[in-house]
Amino acid sequence: MKKAIWTLTAFLMFLLLIFSTAGAQEKVNLAKGAPVKPSISVEAFGWFAEYVTDGMREFDEGTPIRGWSSAIRYFYPEIARENSTQWIKIDLGKVYTLAQFDLYPRPDGSNAENYFPIDYVIQVSTDDKAREQEDASDEFWTTVCTVTDAPHPDAQVQVHAFEPVAARYVRIKATNLRDGGDGYVFQLAEIEDRWITDP
Repeated sequence: MKKAIWTLTAFLMFLLLIFSTAGAQEKVNLAKGAPVKPSISVEAFGWFAEYVTDGMREFDEGTPIRGWSSAIRYFYPEIARENSTQWIKIDLGKVYTLAQFDLYPRPDGSNAENYFPIDYVIQVSTDDKAREQEDASDEFWTTVCTVTDAPHPDAQVQVHAFEPVAARYVRIKATNLRDGGDGYVFQLAEIEDRWITDP
């Protein structure tokens, strides 16, 4: 009897270990610290492309860090005055299996949620040509999530879940931008990936 109880206890502990390990893997954010490449970037006023994967979701008034911004009217009036396609892509370093991507809009005060895109897609690729690509074409990309007529996000994370897919490169491409005082702009505080395992 004691042997049966011990065997059952050991089995239950084994299952607990498996599920605990799986849960830990699901919460890994491989986007943190990953190199990025945008269509264009302000690179001033706390808006730097590298900040979109720095792990900082909130805006602290004591620091200049905000995230990434496409062209604004102050620096690029010829771009920001028109509704254009803007994108940012991430290199995860190797191929992983992705099933969710989280986008954090700018969270700072009265500007919270401003310039989150109206229409956009999330795309993935395992082709190294996607890393070098300079334009917005879809030649090397597979779209895993399409969003149209997105409402204002109320400064809340926008979670995008999709069927697991192998990817090294991820691109968020906005095709319809919101117009504001800075023009037609695409801004994000942070990009995170979720539920990742080795393929």
